[in-house]
Amino acid sequence: MSFPPAEIDVEVRGRKICSYRQFDAALNMIRKLHSRVADRRGTVGFLIGDRGVGKTTVLEAYIIVYNREHPPQLGSKSIIKIEFVEQTSVKSLYKSIIDELGGRYSRNATQHDLQLMAERLLINLKTSLIFIDEAQNLLTEKPSQHRAIFDAIKSFTNKIDIAVVLSGLPECIATFNNLPKKRRDVGHRVRHCCHLTAFGFEGLQDFHAYTTSLLSGYDMDPEFLLVSESKWFLLALFYASQGNQYELDSLIQEALSSKYFRDEKLTLDCFRAGFQYYLDSMFDLNPDYKLFARDDKPFDMPLEALKAALEQRERLSRKRGK
Repeated sequence: MSFPPAEIDVEVRGRKICSYRQFDAALNMIRKLHSRVADRRGTVGFLIGDRGVGKTTVLEAYIIVYNREHPPQLGSKSIIKIEFVEQTSVKSLYKSIIDELGGRYSRNATQHDLQLMAERLLINLKTSLIFIDEAQNLLTEKPSQHRAIFDAIKSFTNKIDIAVVLSGLPECIATFNNLPKKRRDVGHRVRHCCHLTAFGFEGLQDFHAYTTSLLSGYDMDPEFLLVSESKWFLLALFYASQGNQYELDSLIQEALSSKYFRDEKLTLDCFRAGFQYYLDSMFDLNPDYKLFARDDKPFDMPLEALKAALEQRERLSRKRGK
């Protein structure tokens, strides 16, 4: 199963997905770890990145593509995805897996009981891949618990031959890499990692493909259709969103909710409103940055300053993952 760096025929939450280089790399890391299970080689992998860079979208896209190529069989559940919205414990981890697999447990079940039940369900339902989203919430306030949580996750790969992919903020991999190495294989277990970032300045081509994919689902008036292909419009989107996929999606939603969204068509005025609202609410604007200051450009943008800021942001993000 491969994922070429082009639009793939997948919709996640009603939006067509455009595969770009980082997205492609993340999908293929998961595919590789998943395929190792057939050789009885369970593994833990990490998908890390700042908020809004598309980690959850990668997980959901993989599930869709995998289930399309391997239709689920009655009585089996090849992939499960669990998500933690708050700090959790080993016991809660087992409960989440049991819940996702449709099992039941008593209120008085011990942690060991829950572990055995989770393992039995995973085996009986032929589960070969577990996604743990928002994995930073596995990191409790007690560092002593980090080892217990990681050992619980790792025990699945040792006992059941299953792949586990943890998706979360960059500090996840840093925390797990810095665990006291009680066992020789700990370092091996955390070496599989894909770091998703917002689009960098050098990734404008990928950003353009991603933006085009987003906008393709909407009707545009003739003026906006022409403008949407221009370089300055692309740079305006890039500047306003800082290359972050979630921020770009939010900006487009602001344009859609503006009073200028008429007759179900996107107009240039929609985006003028969207840019201004979004920038005013999300960033401390430099007084020199005037949106749509001239007729031919949306603003006077210091490209070198923008490039330096984006590079610094990427360095800080990667530093958090070390």
